[in-house]
Amino acid sequence: MCPSNRRNNVEMKNWAELQEDLLTQIVKRVDFLEDYSAFRRICRSWRSVAVKENFKGSQQLPWLMLTEEGMKPWDYRRLFSATEGNLIGKLLLPEAKGKRCFETLGWFLTISETGDMNLLHPLTRVQIPLPPNSTSTDFYLFVKAVLSSTPRVSSEDNNCVLMVIYGGCLKFWRPGEKAWITIETPKVRINDIAYHKGQFYAVGRQKIFVCDVGGRDPTTAQVVAKIPTELVASKE
Repeated sequence: MCPSNRRNNVEMKNWAELQEDLLTQIVKRVDFLEDYSAFRRICRSWRSVAVKENFKGSQQLPWLMLTEEGMKPWDYRRLFSATEGNLIGKLLLPEAKGKRCFETLGWFLTISETGDMNLLHPLTRVQIPLPPNSTSTDFYLFVKAVLSSTPRVSSEDNNCVLMVIYGGCLKFWRPGEKAWITIETPKVRINDIAYHKGQFYAVGRQKIFVCDVGGRDPTTAQVVAKIPTELVASKE
């Protein structure tokens, strides 16, 4: 081995053996997801500190995950950065293979054709199992998912709530629940949902609902506003 190659191997070894506390301080100063993802790919010791709790980056446009159609090998997904305006590479994500994915707070709700559902973190590949869809295996009826807060995988104090639109109806899940809970919105098809200051808000034809899933009647949505007729499209 020539001296230059030997020196390079020593340098690479030293980078891999940086103290964990130092690596943690470094990764907490990474601002962009693109750089954070590259940090994780350096080596095993760097990847061990590149967990979601250490990412303190600034707000930015989310990544776009492209369809897996024509993508080989199938265990990878291509990612497009709206911030950089270009393809940033591939992400090993076999847990999403053949599944529909809905992003919320940096997590994916993944749904298989057999009805199996999970919350998946695309960087750490941590999964949280969810109750299967008991009403139908047609996963195309899911159109949106919204988390109230970031799930805490290792904490018993996990107060997050996951709300979904399924077939125009609202369903939600809380850690510990064995099944999805349906929210009643009689004769109104829900088109969109959002979470704001402790409450879920849903938009149906000419109506805005509030869903107090932590209140006395979590299965009933209350109308809080009406949308003027001139702002409503002729067809939903």
